[in-house]
Amino acid sequence: ATVFRSAVIDSLEATPYPELIYMIFAAFFIALALSWYVLHTYLREEAVLLRWRAQAPDAREAFIGSLRTAPELLPIYNLLAGKSRLPWRMRQAAVDSELRDCEKRLYGRLALPGYIGGALVGLGLVGTFIGLLGTLKELSTLFAALLVDQNATGLTQAEMFQDMIRRLQAPMSGMDTAFVSSLYGLLGSLIVGLVIMTVRKSVARLVNTVRHSIRKYE
Repeated sequence: ATVFRSAVIDSLEATPYPELIYMIFAAFFIALALSWYVLHTYLREEAVLLRWRAQAPDAREAFIGSLRTAPELLPIYNLLAGKSRLPWRMRQAAVDSELRDCEKRLYGRLALPGYIGGALVGLGLVGTFIGLLGTLKELSTLFAALLVDQNATGLTQAEMFQDMIRRLQAPMSGMDTAFVSSLYGLLGSLIVGLVIMTVRKSVARLVNTVRHSIRKYE
């Protein structure tokens, strides 16, 4: 957006179908926004967990009750606080089950950003096909016009060549759409994939922190 700003603007001005590029940009920013929102949720859960661990055992229940929004790990907090009144071994099994369910929910929030990241490549291919179809249409129109001009006006070969070069500008604009859409789609997919990988590491760190906290109760 900064270093290649002029190149991005030039590529948008060169393509006759800038709407396709705008769609790719919109999907890219939506995937990034969803990923960062999920990451914010994970970091908030981790902060709550660390603050919960820092509380005295008899003050942890009051701390959870003072939160404005219920955390994702609330069932685990309740089990560890002994609200279920189960024997410790049964409670430990229940905590492990709840932790697996929470882990699935946390990873499940990345399904939509991951799908959009993969769909960016598909949008790039759609732009490629549309650009190639536009190029073929323009070329067919160009060749038909050249044949008509040769038969009607009797142009020399040099004049026909110059006229063909001039008229090839329109078909080449379709190729701009094909390459630009593929470039932005692939680049956006790579960036979104990198962001999702980072968020997954945050999930793994949160789950490991929870398991470490549970082991302290054994």
